Amino acid sequence: MRDVGFRDIRVRTTGGNPIEIFHAMGRRKDAPKTVDQHFDRVQTGYQLNESLMKSRPRRAIKDIINGMLNVSRLGDSLKIYATK
Repeated sequence: MRDVGFRDIRVRTTGGNPIEIFHAMGRRKDAPKTVDQHFDRVQTGYQLNESLMKSRPRRAIKDIINGMLNVSRLGDSLKIYATK
């Protein structure tokens, strides 16, 4: 990004879907591929986010978790902020 003129670059990692993690942990290696077709990682992510945004305490929990994911660089989403 610096090579094309951006400055003040900040990178954050946020987000993580524990439902997806539990799904992956519980999946049997010998299970047929069709078993995984019933799991929609995007939809479960949307549902989790919607659930966490319903109240102030839930939003606070989400903010704390996203802060920890950012510090540890373990989030599954990248957010890049920069000025040109």
